[in-house]
Amino acid sequence: MSGTAKGALHVPLQELKVKCDPNSPACLPEFKDTATTKVLYCASGARSSGGVRLLKSLGHKDVHNLGGLHDWVSGGGELRNV
Repeated sequence: MSGTAKGALHVPLQELKVKCDPNSPACLPEFKDTATTKVLYCASGARSSGGVRLLKSLGHKDVHNLGGLHDWVSGGGELRNV
């Protein structure tokens, strides 16, 4: 299965620390507010689990691991093909 969850923002795991740290000048606008809910996913759920830990360490309060892309699709989520 390939593609991206429709409506998702793609941020590779290796870029999370810089792009999701509200104290970083490279922080994406969607991650400036540490109180908003963030839901992460990846291909299998393993990398998104690490991403959840990282975002929480950066001060994000409400962060969840959806699991893998297959979990999104099996739950009725739509894909946007890349």
